[in-house]
Amino acid sequence: PANTAASSYKLEKALATSGFIAATNALATAPAFAASFDDEPEEEEGFDFRIIATLALPGFAVFWAGFNVWRVLFRQTGRQMESAQGSAKPGLRAED
Repeated sequence: PANTAASSYKLEKALATSGFIAATNALATAPAFAASFDDEPEEEEGFDFRIIATLALPGFAVFWAGFNVWRVLFRQTGRQMESAQGSAKPGLRAED
């Protein structure tokens, strides 16, 4: 009987947990589901500038990283061209 009670408890706990998860998911998706039955068609208001606002910062970050990579590449290439051994160190001046 103790084994049956433990098994019954585990089953009830599993059902309660799955019921809670199902209720939470239903509650979370209810507004989106209800909004899909809107009878009025959406009016086009023109271009959505939220796309630009969302992509502006990552786009600038990628541009800045690319700028820094190319800047260092050109500086190192110039230093290697100045040195006779092909090393970047001999091409450095005292202020570099």
